[in-house]
Amino acid sequence: MQRSPALLAFVALSFATLQAQSAQEEKAAEQLFRAEDAVSKGQYTRAVSIYKRVAKIWPHTQAGKEAFRRSQKTAYLGWGEIVRNGPSQNRLDVVLMGDGYRLGDQNDFDDVARSVPKLFRRHKLLGEYYSYHNFLRINLRSKDQGVSGYGRKKDTAVGGRISEGAQGQVTVDVGRAHGYLRQVEGSDGYAIVIVKAGSLGTGGAGIAAIGGRADDTIIHEWGHAFAGLSDEYTAYTGHRGPAKSTINLSRFKDPKRAPWYHFIEKKVQGIGTYRGGGGREKGVWRPTASGCAMAGGVVFCPVCREAIVLRIYRHVDPIDKHSPSLEEKLVGRGPFRFRVELMKPKTHGLTLRWYILSEGDLIKPTSPGPYKDRRKRGVLAQVRGKAKRFVPSVSKTGQIFTMLAKDLPAGTYQVLCRVHDRAKPSGQKYPWVLKDPLQLLWSERCWTVQVR
Repeated sequence: MQRSPALLAFVALSFATLQAQSAQEEKAAEQLFRAEDAVSKGQYTRAVSIYKRVAKIWPHTQAGKEAFRRSQKTAYLGWGEIVRNGPSQNRLDVVLMGDGYRLGDQNDFDDVARSVPKLFRRHKLLGEYYSYHNFLRINLRSKDQGVSGYGRKKDTAVGGRISEGAQGQVTVDVGRAHGYLRQVEGSDGYAIVIVKAGSLGTGGAGIAAIGGRADDTIIHEWGHAFAGLSDEYTAYTGHRGPAKSTINLSRFKDPKRAPWYHFIEKKVQGIGTYRGGGGREKGVWRPTASGCAMAGGVVFCPVCREAIVLRIYRHVDPIDKHSPSLEEKLVGRGPFRFRVELMKPKTHGLTLRWYILSEGDLIKPTSPGPYKDRRKRGVLAQVRGKAKRFVPSVSKTGQIFTMLAKDLPAGTYQVLCRVHDRAKPSGQKYPWVLKDPLQLLWSERCWTVQVR
């Protein structure tokens, strides 16, 4: 069947149109990338100029539509890095974003954002696990400078507002903050929003908000936002609903009913049930008399400290790298060499154990992930039978293990490496984590070897 010349001309025109549209999409996307790169380098005025140009020249492309959104008076501009300690898939990404900062104020926001990693690094607990964190920044342009409240309505990127009560706490729109976090590839869902006004902050659902500057208020609000900790002070700061038990609050005076009873049972000094907390003087009990960061101090009490370490290990695997690949076929008589590289707390090392398991004693190993939440990994299988176990060692870097298969009978073997963070820095009487039912502070790698 012959096709008419008109049909052939239509097909050719359609093909040419698609090619032209594809070329436009490609050019627009390339320019959008240039603008994003400018943001990552702190060149904000240049970035907005590019966004406007892309929106004007290629308005119907996907990149053009995105550029239009980013060229508004209140808009997401892009993101960049402040401190990178490792790949996001095995680090906790802390994202800093600003609210109430106009285009010309972005460098002011950057200055405050750069001070946050220093605050973490100096802190006794957060500093011990500083290398487990990355710090990123999201740059947000607000039409208005400052924060809403006291009769003022400001057009800002995250909807910052200062409460009109005696405390003057800063709050933000948590939904908006999470929307911006989704722009960052690999985000863990945690942000510190620096609002260009106010003083006291708030925290919860992964978002901490602080007013104006990076100070010890961040530590308290990070406890709320990151680990779900409750206030331990008794000062009333607004209606909170009925009292309830949380990680660090109990509705019951009876120590055995406290969520932190495992600390009391171990007779950890200073841990008990003390009346008051969560903005109440009565009807609730806290774990320490005073001094915890959740009560106005700077250092976290043992109960809150344990919760933060466990939360860090929800996201970070103690084993950072391994070789060879777990899927690699290892066949022959070797020797076979295995390597693991470990995460590096500031002052203490992690414990390694190597095993060689023979047929009859093989285990079902856990998958190394990566996981957004390592609780999904499950607990480790128990090693039974006649497994050959090698002396544990403590390492701040990694270790190479060599399997001399020539000395073994033919068969199937597993080479198993298990790593544990005892979470006991030098000088500590008790580990920082006393209860780890899901073995979050543990990790393993397991290779199968066919000896012939």
